[in-house]
Amino acid sequence: MKEKDITFCPTLQFFYEWFTVYEPPYRPIHDKYPGKTTAEKELNRIIDNLQNANKKGIRITVGSDSFCSSLTPYGKYAITEIYTLNKSGLTEMETIMAATKNGAEMLKIDDITGTLENGKFADLLVLDGNPLEDIHNIAVEKMEVIMKEGEFVKRA
Repeated sequence: MKEKDITFCPTLQFFYEWFTVYEPPYRPIHDKYPGKTTAEKELNRIIDNLQNANKKGIRITVGSDSFCSSLTPYGKYAITEIYTLNKSGLTEMETIMAATKNGAEMLKIDDITGTLENGKFADLLVLDGNPLEDIHNIAVEKMEVIMKEGEFVKRA
């Protein structure tokens, strides 16, 4: 993936939720991972894969499977995915980059968005709280200012 510039979009939150109601079939590889149930072992295997990809420098991005508005509400589920990447081992900064810069790079639009730089769209949030101290400061109720392409969508 690293050599071919392939982005990893793990959508982990779905697995955290799915494995609370679904017990995957046992496979011998599960014996290598901690957990009391096959579901816990499978989740730990998936988290280990994410951490290994991150250590190898594979670009990771935030994605969300918004396939059902009651289970995966569009927009809000992406924030949940941000929390889950952080809970699964990415630092706060790595998580923020996965939600911004890395997604733009994956889509090959990083020349116009993904980072706050002169000449790019001015899409930004001003939050009530530092997400580098607590990733949960990225929350709808903490968004004091929202700008899209340099225009205010919301002002405090």
